Amino acid sequence: MQGSSGRGERNWLAVPAMVALAALVVVSLFVLTKPFRGPRSPRALRTWEHASGHLVAIRFALDAYHADFGDYPPERRFRKLIWGGESGHGPYLDSTVPTTDPWGREWIYENDGVHTPTLRCYCADGQPGGDWANQDHVIELKPLDDE
Repeated sequence: MQGSSGRGERNWLAVPAMVALAALVVVSLFVLTKPFRGPRSPRALRTWEHASGHLVAIRFALDAYHADFGDYPPERRFRKLIWGGESGHGPYLDSTVPTTDPWGREWIYENDGVHTPTLRCYCADGQPGGDWANQDHVIELKPLDDE
């Protein structure tokens, strides 16, 4: 009888040890994979670069619009004019350039008719400022012949 109860006690002690080991493995995996997650991960940086490429394409489309009409489009009509076209001109972008940034937010286009038109993306965090993959993209639009 003593042998069977001793073996049962040893098995009973193995359960907490297994739980502690499993918790240690989970925490270790979380810590070890941290460089591959968050705003400093290679994936986040690739997404940031992807957004940069789209903004450059949009900028060239806006410059083409400017060449056709002599001015940049007003804010309220930006999406329709650039992706849809008007009056026999455009669309200036094809469907491979999305109307939203890689994080699902619309591109920010500001043109009040007084200040220099600006195209921007607040990137991963969706907030002004930031660094690394949260660094904003800001392009002030000036006709290419003025630069």
